[in-house]
Amino acid sequence: MKRTTPTEANKLYIKIQADTKQLTNELRKNRDYYGNGDIFTQRNVDLVNQYLVTIDAYCMKDLKRLKVKDFPPQHTWFNSKPLSFNTELKNKLVLIDFWTYCCINCLHVLPDIEYLENKFASENSIAFMGCHSAKFLNEKGSTKVRDAILKYEVKHPVINDDKMMVWRDFERRSWPGIIIVSPRGVPIMILNGEGYRDVLDLFLSIAFDFYYDKMNHKPTIQIELEETKATASKKNQQLSTEELTAQAQNLRFPGKLLCIEKQKGLDSSLLIISDTGNNRLVLVNEETHDFIATIGNGKIGLVDGGYDEASFHHPQGMCHVYRDNMHFVYLCDTKNHAIREINISKKEVLTVIGTGEKGFDRDGNKDPEVQKLSSPWDIVAVNRDTLLIAMAGVHQIWALNLKTNRCFNFSGSGKEGNLNHKYDLKLTEWAQPSGLSLGVISSTKVELYVADSESSCIRAINMKSLKSTRGIVGGDTNPKNLHAYGDIDGQATTARLQHPLGVHFISDKNVVLVSDTYNHKIKVIDPFRNEIFTWLGNGKASLKDESTFNASFNEPSGFGSIYDAKAQDVKIYIADCNNHCIRSVIYDQGETKTVEFKGIPHAEATPDNEETEGTTNKSGANDEDLMGLECDGNQCYPKFF
Repeated sequence: MKRTTPTEANKLYIKIQADTKQLTNELRKNRDYYGNGDIFTQRNVDLVNQYLVTIDAYCMKDLKRLKVKDFPPQHTWFNSKPLSFNTELKNKLVLIDFWTYCCINCLHVLPDIEYLENKFASENSIAFMGCHSAKFLNEKGSTKVRDAILKYEVKHPVINDDKMMVWRDFERRSWPGIIIVSPRGVPIMILNGEGYRDVLDLFLSIAFDFYYDKMNHKPTIQIELEETKATASKKNQQLSTEELTAQAQNLRFPGKLLCIEKQKGLDSSLLIISDTGNNRLVLVNEETHDFIATIGNGKIGLVDGGYDEASFHHPQGMCHVYRDNMHFVYLCDTKNHAIREINISKKEVLTVIGTGEKGFDRDGNKDPEVQKLSSPWDIVAVNRDTLLIAMAGVHQIWALNLKTNRCFNFSGSGKEGNLNHKYDLKLTEWAQPSGLSLGVISSTKVELYVADSESSCIRAINMKSLKSTRGIVGGDTNPKNLHAYGDIDGQATTARLQHPLGVHFISDKNVVLVSDTYNHKIKVIDPFRNEIFTWLGNGKASLKDESTFNASFNEPSGFGSIYDAKAQDVKIYIADCNNHCIRSVIYDQGETKTVEFKGIPHAEATPDNEETEGTTNKSGANDEDLMGLECDGNQCYPKFF
């Protein structure tokens, strides 16, 4: 095979990537040795200055051939008009964040970019932008990218690189990635993975001074937020009956659900909604659908107290525990990287574990006051003292002991993959586990079902032996192939899913429900035969109430279920995330309906950047765990590499 000779641009990207890695390692070593945790030491300032002198001189030798390619035409842009290195970005320091919205590591980078945007907000010569280069087919559409920008509150310009053209022009190999382009139009820093806030902060500060006389300090980029455009467009929309019902629910990107049957200490059965985009929980009477209460004031924060005092940040999965004659709900407070306890009986919220800062710990078992978590996404109660957590950010499943409040790794090496193991749960590899459900099938068969979203498969842990895991449907026999996705009903690895976010075991039916999120369908698994089939949804990302295959959803993500006495059957509730609503269906009837709730109030707008102290990841990566950040658990690779 003929080997292609690297171009000068190829050589530059290889050089910058290697030099950046070496620089980053040196900066962090110096921080720890000389700066007591502060990366802004004189030694590091000198180091970055010398790096810039060297790399700038290298680029000046062949500047014309080393300049980055401009963005291709006829691509959709968000939050601004199309940008160009020949006009708006000319003579500016430009930070480009390469991301795909399925990827938890990419989502971890967004708060770092926001921090830097705020710090350098007054400097028009520094520009921040995103390049969305999708992994999954569902992510390529501009409507889906716009939804992601709204969901994750991205406020800088983003180009939809749906054909991966920009990705290839910038020699990308994995997600997430950051490239900084100098005012001369050449790349001067390339970072792979997450956790570089401190390095970027220092580098941009020094580069700003280094290139000051060569930069355009005038404002050239006009921000037009998608949030503002979306609000304006709603005023002129003609809505269907389902859309009107959904709008009246006053929810925003609801992620997960929890049903609690009426019992001692409760006046009614409850449906609890993680109103994720509004940073609150909503309690309703499950039988009448009357509003009962909101938990959380809607402001971004990590604050304990009464229902009106408490604050969350993008809450997700929940579970119920009855203990000491009281009802507790345990919540994955995902962007706060914490587990919260809601005492339904006393109407109080407290933080069980998590500091508000993202961690990279893959072992755990530290004191609760200092234990950091990483994007907990779902949670299930094994018994009244033990909870299991889908720790999506480190590709593991953790256990929380409620007697000691200690949290530790239960399953997973921390490497991202689809690797099962017969004898050791710690050697298993997960790929962003996002949904959990405990299935007690018989006295000898108890399994924890896991929606392993990035491998697009459903897997299980044997909860009797506590040693083995198995694949049920989807995925590939090659544990490193995280691109075996599609939409095919069938058995084992012949079946195909696309980024499933939810699983739910129905004991009355001995089946497992799956929210096949990026296929916009609800599917059913027979866990005895390892077989899956489509139950609800036509695969179109829309909102339509109909029976079975004729109904439509938009990235459904979570479930709740309860016995319906009137129907004498199980009623399923579905969090239809991107339709901003809750749907319901009686299992044997298969008729999907948009729920008509009564009295759920509008959420107060969350003030921009209003965060409680301690809720942000101030320090970036944990130096012990992520020196250089070249580990599988922190970056993903596209299929063609």
